[in-house]
Amino acid sequence: MVKDTEEIACTKAAIAAAEAGFDKLLPRLKTGMTEKDLADELHYLVSKEGAEAMSFGTIVGSGARGALAHAFPTSKKIEDGDMVVVDFGVLKDGYCSDMTRTLLWQCFRRTYENFQSGAGITG
Repeated sequence: MVKDTEEIACTKAAIAAAEAGFDKLLPRLKTGMTEKDLADELHYLVSKEGAEAMSFGTIVGSGARGALAHAFPTSKKIEDGDMVVVDFGVLKDGYCSDMTRTLLWQCFRRTYENFQSGAGITG
């Protein structure tokens, strides 16, 4: 099956809503928040970007839970040094997106703060 121009545009719009929501999530992430807090915040932010719903159950796994194929968000607190896997997608105008992002928590926060302050990223 080949997608036509309109279908491609709709798919790109679903991807854009997911990416925009995730980008807005990043500055809100805090050590000690739970996996469920992260997922709830992401759901809110993608809805503000025009998503009608999530395209499947959001996966958030931190620490050892990140290795689980279907780590649905729990009350586990995210700690410095945790690898955090976030797998999610949105439904927009009848089309779905699907994206996975992995964060190394402490390094992520430091890198993001450096980026935000304009200090640049150092090795």
